[in-house]
Amino acid sequence: RVRETGKEVMELAWQLPVDAAQKQLGSWHRFVRTVAQSDSAAEVARELSWLHRQLAPSVLTGAWAAGEGAAWEQACAQCGSAAAVQELLERLRRGVDWSAVRRAVEGRSEPAPKKLKTHSTPQVASALVLAGAMGGEEAGSIA
Repeated sequence: RVRETGKEVMELAWQLPVDAAQKQLGSWHRFVRTVAQSDSAAEVARELSWLHRQLAPSVLTGAWAAGEGAAWEQACAQCGSAAAVQELLERLRRGVDWSAVRRAVEGRSEPAPKKLKTHSTPQVASALVLAGAMGGEEAGSIA
């Protein structure tokens, strides 16, 4: 069940535009590897919390900024089950301003990386998308 929830965490990361997060390639490789391989709900919750901290404030709802986000972070730190991670994931999805995400996608100067075929594993797919977004570079920010 934890790995299934981890896949959902990866799906959320895929939905967020490169512009909406401060993506450092090495950190994202660690995130992908950890979420794809973890059997620990607490570890997946820590990675979900890390993903949250990468989001630009402009793609979060006002309610999230007004206190929901802080309460959510505290819940992440205390998370111990796949069901709890699932609830945290749903709360974060509700905390994202999807209109702002769409505006960020529409305002890009470069096309978004294409999603790989669904038979790719999340680890390989994310690593390749991130590397493609970097223009093949090994380190640095994805902008």
